[in-house]
Amino acid sequence: MKHHEHKQDLFWLNDMRFLAAIAIIVVHISQPYFNQESTEYPPSWWIANLYLSASMWGVPVFVMISGALLLAPERVPFTHRFL
Repeated sequence: MKHHEHKQDLFWLNDMRFLAAIAIIVVHISQPYFNQESTEYPPSWWIANLYLSASMWGVPVFVMISGALLLAPERVPFTHRFL
C-alpha cells in the first residue's frame, strides 16, 4: 500500500481530531468559571460544569489520534528488539 493511500484511509481521523480540538477549546473556555472563590454556585457555574464534563474526552482522544497519525505505516514492529 502506498503512503498516500494509507493517508486516504485514515482521513476520518482528521475529522475526529478536529472535534477533539474543539472539545479542548471548550475545556479552556469553561475553566475560568471554576477559579471563582465562592461558597455558592451560580447558574453560570453549573453550565460551565456541564460543558467541561461533556468535553473532557477531547484531551486523551486528541493525543491518541495525533500519535496514531504520526506512526509510519511502512514501519514493521519488531518485538524481539524490546524483549
